[in-house]
Amino acid sequence: MNLFKNRELAIVLIMVAIFFMCTNMYPSFVSILITDWGGNYNSVGIIMTLASLAPLIAVIPAGVAIKRWGLRLPLFGASMISAAFCFLLFLFPSVISLLAMLSVMKVAEIFFAVGLQTHVANLSTNLNNDMDKNYSWFMVFASVGSLIGPIIGGFLVDHASYGAVWLLLTITLVALSFFSFYLSDTLSGQQTKGSSKKNSLRDLRRVMNWKIVIGMLVGSGVLFAHGARFLFLPIYLENIGYTLTSIGFIMAARSLAAIASRSILEVAIRFAGGRTGALVLCSIVLALSIGIIPLCNNFPLQLINSVIIGLAMGLAIPLSNTVVADSADPEERSVTIGVSQTVNRVGQLLSPIVFGMLSQQLGVNSSFYLGGAILLLISVTVIYLLVIGDKKTAALEQVSMESNSR
Repeated sequence: MNLFKNRELAIVLIMVAIFFMCTNMYPSFVSILITDWGGNYNSVGIIMTLASLAPLIAVIPAGVAIKRWGLRLPLFGASMISAAFCFLLFLFPSVISLLAMLSVMKVAEIFFAVGLQTHVANLSTNLNNDMDKNYSWFMVFASVGSLIGPIIGGFLVDHASYGAVWLLLTITLVALSFFSFYLSDTLSGQQTKGSSKKNSLRDLRRVMNWKIVIGMLVGSGVLFAHGARFLFLPIYLENIGYTLTSIGFIMAARSLAAIASRSILEVAIRFAGGRTGALVLCSIVLALSIGIIPLCNNFPLQLINSVIIGLAMGLAIPLSNTVVADSADPEERSVTIGVSQTVNRVGQLLSPIVFGMLSQQLGVNSSFYLGGAILLLISVTVIYLLVIGDKKTAALEQVSMESNSR
């Protein structure tokens, strides 16, 4: 699909790049800032966990809100409120202001993730495009933003101040809010006649199936395990003598590799024998790469490992999203993706608690080892689920063929 022949998709991807640039401008130094303000590893874990509570609660309501009201109002509001809290942190720098900003930005990320992923899925369905490719473009543009963000953030902190980052975020998010008015106010023209249906637990069970469960399980596991690297790699690297600019480049290398991963998406799917096989393979590679972070004791090795992690995540995230979106009822996509994001946020919520306590008691290295081990265990579990699911599918097809032959 020619991106620039489809105005909607082009706008979505530009918004994704700008927003992910904003959300990745500060993570490379937030944990360092907390410790500079007198916190320890437990404090880092507690603050990041508290920041994850609000989006965990907001995920499913976000899906319902977007299904009911479309994209414009929720995304405009999310951008403007985020800008306000970044400006508040600029005016009154403190742990409380930082926690409030992190919480609001994470809630905004939910609205952008649920809304724009649903929009991409519906565009793919309406235009008969390859959803894998469109989601990979989504990941590419997200990675472009993730690549630029930490470099800008690290440079501003090294050569100006933390306040310069918060001020730039404020200006950028205000500008981003107006992009939402260029999107269709309904999700790719779909009407919301069914939006009055109550989203009870029975409804949620109805929209689920085993393929969606697998996509959610891997997506949540990837984000949980990567939390060890995301939270504590900057501290680990600073402790062994790296500057914030160097740390920013290492963090950005993951994003650059994620961009490049789009070029090998089809090859990976063919090599692994399908979308789900590629998803499991990527999760295994990611597990091993996170586990060997402490063994990469110089800049080139850290850079290479970040590239491998970027390639694996650059494939795993869009593949898990595609599995969920493609297996969902088109009329329930926003709610299903909201549920998926909830499961992902559970992984992100548990990650700082587990790895914060572990790092405080046993050192940062232990978090990398545990993160890799847990993701490897999840990968093995998914392989088992795939085997069971394939057997059930084959049995149902056999029963259907027998009944048709009678």
